[in-house]
Amino acid sequence: MHKYLTFGIFISSIFFYGLSISQNNVTEEHAYMMVQSVRKFHYSPKAVDDQFSEIVFERFLEIIDPFGLVFTKSDIKELSKQKNSIDDDILNKRSVFLNSVSDLYFERLKYSQVISPWPF
Repeated sequence: MHKYLTFGIFISSIFFYGLSISQNNVTEEHAYMMVQSVRKFHYSPKAVDDQFSEIVFERFLEIIDPFGLVFTKSDIKELSKQKNSIDDDILNKRSVFLNSVSDLYFERLKYSQVISPWPF
C-alpha cells in the first residue's frame, strides 16, 4: 500500500508540474518513464493495472482536494468514469485523465472566486 501512496504522490506532482507547463507530452513522458523505471529497478514492482488506477485515483483526489472543497459530488462522479484508465493513460503516454482533472480543477477555482471574491 505504501508503494501506491508514493506513486499517488508522484502522480499528483506530475499533475501540478503539468499545470505549470504548456506541453502535455512532457508530463506524459515523465509518468511513463517513472513506471518503466519502477518496473525495471524496483525489487518488488507492482502491476500497473486497473487496481493501481483506482488506488492512484483515490489518493490523487485526497491530495489535490483534501477537504472536499473544490470538487462537487457530481464532479467526482464524472471523474470516476476515468478511474480505471489512469494506467492506460500512463502506459500509452496520454493525459486524458490529467487534462480532465486540471480543466475541472481550474473551472472550480474560478467559480469559487466568483462566489467569494474575498481573498482568504
